[in-house]
Amino acid sequence: MHRGLRIAQRALYGIFAGLIGVMTVLQGNDPDPWRWMAVYGLAAAFCGTVACGWAVPPRILGGYLVLVLAYAGFIGIRYFGGYAATPMFEGHITPATPWWKIEQPRETVGLLATAFLVGTLLPFARMRSDG
Repeated sequence: MHRGLRIAQRALYGIFAGLIGVMTVLQGNDPDPWRWMAVYGLAAAFCGTVACGWAVPPRILGGYLVLVLAYAGFIGIRYFGGYAATPMFEGHITPATPWWKIEQPRETVGLLATAFLVGTLLPFARMRSDG
């Protein structure tokens, strides 16, 4: 791979690691912060690892993707299947409420975005530092 392109990719994943790190810290105000801090914290760690030029085992990335996509599917099916809204919001949600103001669709979109980003790391799963 061209050295300039590799440096740009590593810089981009460094920026992603920083942004996702901020998202991880902001999850502290969520009613269930440790779950989301773990999901986003691992994604930030994966991006940071690639930004440093170190290898990320493909099995770890693949396992993370399977778990995150399964969790997104579970939340999405529960919400879009009409099973339940978060109990604290029941009565406050109407059919006219935009999806981004409801917790379950936001969580699903966040998980899917995180899975997409981590999926882009797969081609670099065996990348080594150039010293």
